[in-house]
Amino acid sequence: MIAPGTRLGPYEIVGQIGVGGMGIVYRARDPRLERDLAIKVLAAEQADALARERFVREARAASSLNHPHIVTIYDVGEAEAIGSYYAMELVLGRTLREIAHGGPIPAEIKKAIMEVMSKGYYLNNFVNRILLKKSHARVKVVPSLNNEITLSDRERDVIKYICMEFTAHEIAQKLEVSPRTVEAIKDRLMERFGAKNTAGLVFFAVKNNLID
Repeated sequence: MIAPGTRLGPYEIVGQIGVGGMGIVYRARDPRLERDLAIKVLAAEQADALARERFVREARAASSLNHPHIVTIYDVGEAEAIGSYYAMELVLGRTLREIAHGGPIPAEIKKAIMEVMSKGYYLNNFVNRILLKKSHARVKVVPSLNNEITLSDRERDVIKYICMEFTAHEIAQKLEVSPRTVEAIKDRLMERFGAKNTAGLVFFAVKNNLID
């Protein structure tokens, strides 16, 4: 945990406001612009080269989106003794998990989620399950024609790592195969399940319980 008052690049930490799968989110202050913002810092236990690459890729993906209900990314950087971080718009209120447990998801949030997926990005399993249970979002994938979908262990591993947001190169390293092999498996699965992009493949995997 980073103590309040710590400088992170040009920003000053105010306090911790949340913890996610890859990192910790802090409220911070930008004294140059005299505004508060949120800063996500990569968790120390995940601060290897592959995790840093995924973390920066997450920031780039978010920064490419332009939607009134998706936070704006301001900056990305590295801080000595702390590691990778990115700064973003500070939005106060309930988390998506709290909203989902409290009743129907508001239409504007559904639209924001679908905006992310329409760009070919995919979301964590919790968000995908919420989409299936509450938002009735429509993704153009072909439903299973039977109750059992047979996958090889290699195909199941590839889907699992795709859902964990690993790149083809990272998956190849873990499975000790070539990135081309990973891409071929992914393409074959997308064709088989009628998914038009990676987001569709992940959505199909969650819908059909192909991942834990």
